[in-house]
Amino acid sequence: QPFDNRLIMDGPLQGEYRILDLSGRVLLQGDKKDKVQELNTSNLNKGMYFIELKGEKSSIVKKLMKY
Repeated sequence: QPFDNRLIMDGPLQGEYRILDLSGRVLLQGDKKDKVQELNTSNLNKGMYFIELKGEKSSIVKKLMKY
């Protein structure tokens, strides 16, 4: 999923999110409490990242590309 200086998380899963670089270092983290939530990612360099969202009963990991 490509993004620029803002990343929009849209989906019913709520819980803790983490954005990691390819080496696994946590760069951003917080709680997703709403169906749609916007993150300011202007401090991240262009490149590949992972986002991990851990809910109460499930979790998701996706690869992201900042352009």
